[in-house]
Amino acid sequence: MKSISSPLCTFCGDHEETLEHLLVKCVYTKEFWSATTSWLNNHNIQVDKLDEITILFGCFNNNLDSNLLNHIIILGK
Repeated sequence: MKSISSPLCTFCGDHEETLEHLLVKCVYTKEFWSATTSWLNNHNIQVDKLDEITILFGCFNNNLDSNLLNHIIILGK
C-alpha cells in the first residue's frame, strides 16, 4: 500500500497535529468547546469561557459546578 501518514491535523488539515493543537487550537476543537460552553450556560452552569489552561489542566475551584465542568472537560478530550 505504501501509504504515508501526514503530520497534518486529522480534522482541519492545516496545522501539525500536536496534542495542544488537537485539544485547544484546532478550528474544529474551538467550535466544540464554544458549543460546550453554550450548552453548559443553557443548563444553568455558568461558564464565561473555557480558556486553554482550563481545558488542558481543569478547573481548581472547589464547588459542584467545577467538579461537573472537570468531568465534562475530560469527556470532551
